[in-house]
Amino acid sequence: MEGLMIFRLRFLLRVLDLLGLDPQSGSALRGAYFHALLKRFCAMPQEPACATCPINRQCPVATLVAPMRDETPRGRDVPRPFALRPPLLPAQHAEGVVLKPGEDFTFELILIGAVAQLFPYVVQAALSMESDGVGRYINGHRGRFTVERIEAVAPGDAPPVPLYQRDQPKARMPDAAITPAQITARASALPVDRLRLRFMTPMRLVAQGKLVHTPDPAVLLARLAERLDALERAYLPVPQGVSAPPASGRWRAVAQDAQVAVEEVDTHWVDIQSHSTRQGHATPIGGFVGTATFTGNLALSLREMLVWGELLHVGKDVVKGNGWYVIET
Repeated sequence: MEGLMIFRLRFLLRVLDLLGLDPQSGSALRGAYFHALLKRFCAMPQEPACATCPINRQCPVATLVAPMRDETPRGRDVPRPFALRPPLLPAQHAEGVVLKPGEDFTFELILIGAVAQLFPYVVQAALSMESDGVGRYINGHRGRFTVERIEAVAPGDAPPVPLYQRDQPKARMPDAAITPAQITARASALPVDRLRLRFMTPMRLVAQGKLVHTPDPAVLLARLAERLDALERAYLPVPQGVSAPPASGRWRAVAQDAQVAVEEVDTHWVDIQSHSTRQGHATPIGGFVGTATFTGNLALSLREMLVWGELLHVGKDVVKGNGWYVIET
């Protein structure tokens, strides 16, 4: 994925009053982030959706959360330029947790491509979220917090780079993307015949119109290839004089050539609902979590694809925190 820019941002938040988090709080965080962007920066609030707005191609809100591109082969919609990693609660908090004033929690936002240039809007939206709160209603309102720090996280053991500190007046732009060379280095260090994937948040995969309830390597790799190829088409820098990047199917070819089996499956299904205030109803976003071991001839290109997926997530609802896995050896 030569040239694609990826920025992993970590937000440290300090609780001001009782704040209730569900076991999978990604949907609530994404909703709070989206509404903060709308409240702070939307120039056409009378429009029912970004798709109908006459200035959506120039709008930072649409660029961040609802990008559209007429020339894309998928129609007007393109993949969202971010993935969200919610706080992970310990197993004993299966019903959620209530954080007390003074406690800290973190979440991460993965920014993709040149959208990182809109980082000042991301910071201002996060600060707007402070007063609006997030999570379950307790004592008549959502839990409020302060944004103490935002930092860029690099692969490996490199220390995070501070971008925003509450006690400092200026934020620093993220200027060091996670590079393809770093992805290749991690992939090269992985075993060539056996990898365990730990599904941190619900993995919601669909094949032939039906939900897949267990880790099927063929389905997971196919969905991952589709995602990476789509992100490459949408967010690779376009050379000067070229109207659009060429259609890429190289990850699809990697997935089709893969000879991978699954062993030692230890997963279970979790049912989760995403509640939409705007739409007035709940949508199921559940999936499987746990571990599974992939075995076979794990070529370097396949390991690279899995490392990209580890960073960018895969499956349905990645912008709500789904599809996050880590590779264990």
